[in-house]
Amino acid sequence: MPRTVRRPIVLGLASTGTAVAGLSILLYATYVGVRDARVVRHLFPTLTAEALAFMLPAGLLVVGLLAGVALALAGRDAGRCALVWLCGMGIGVTLLLYIGHLTVLFNWDYEVWIGPPRWVGGLGALLAVLGLVAGAVSLGIPPARRAFTGSLAPAAEPETGAVSGTEAGAVAVPELPASLRRAAVWLRVGGGAGAAGSVGVAVQSVAAGDTVGAAMAVFTAVGVLACAVGAGAAAATARQRRRGAAQLARAAAAGVLALLLLALQLCTIYVVGWVLWSETTETTGPTGFDPVVVPMIVAVVVGIVATLAGLAGLADPRSERFMAQPHRPQYVTWGSWAPAAQRSPEEAAPVDGYTVP
Repeated sequence: MPRTVRRPIVLGLASTGTAVAGLSILLYATYVGVRDARVVRHLFPTLTAEALAFMLPAGLLVVGLLAGVALALAGRDAGRCALVWLCGMGIGVTLLLYIGHLTVLFNWDYEVWIGPPRWVGGLGALLAVLGLVAGAVSLGIPPARRAFTGSLAPAAEPETGAVSGTEAGAVAVPELPASLRRAAVWLRVGGGAGAAGSVGVAVQSVAAGDTVGAAMAVFTAVGVLACAVGAGAAAATARQRRRGAAQLARAAAAGVLALLLLALQLCTIYVVGWVLWSETTETTGPTGFDPVVVPMIVAVVVGIVATLAGLAGLADPRSERFMAQPHRPQYVTWGSWAPAAQRSPEEAAPVDGYTVP
């Protein structure tokens, strides 16, 4: 692998490792602070619930980043693509965790700070954000994408459609790759699973009398379904060699990921936040852990994974090669555009009174 191609991959993986280290520092600082809060008995259950509500999405992000790194090291382009999207979505998760870290460990009633010094959590957040930004950029640029195309079949010539090193016309049009064929299915599955988890949150919130949480969950479910339908339709159109449709599918899938992040936060707030809070306060609500909330979180996580799989299918080198138009129009005369395949090399075309081969 050439050095110019290998360098962004190494930089991207190193940046992702830095992000994982920063997130681990921030998670550990939050955990230590909540553990130290046991000295204040009436604060500990509340702090535990709020901290877990912020820490669970970040913990799942760390697992996803490590899985993407393992796939990338195994030579799978799906891992590289997943890392790009996870790093982009992870910036929001990191900022949300850091804000929760500051609010949870600061006791506003007594104006005291619980846990390790604030600079520890700030250092972790800074390392995570810088690593996520650098990882997304390094793994998303064209040299990094070309690093995974060496073991694939030769590319088709842009004008003739023939495979490099063969006679013209031997391969007129590349076959529809399986990765692009499955992309639309994965995007629809991801939206359906994420919407199902959001609907579960809405049902549980209505049963417990939380109208605000129910409204947010319904909005999330409708938004996820709408974006997923659009992403699936655009991905299906991309199978007709439409690169613009692939871009629309990516944009809609980005909306799905953003809304699924909100759905995951709503699930964790309900599971570990509201349940534990209601057990220690006079607030009406569930009086114990409800096992039905576990499938809700699983459904949202499955939605995120399936959406990432659809995005990886769109970014697969075989899909990109298929969507590259093999019969691009070529300028022949001063007043006409015609595909190059319609003119043989022996034919002459008049250009300003001259003939060219």
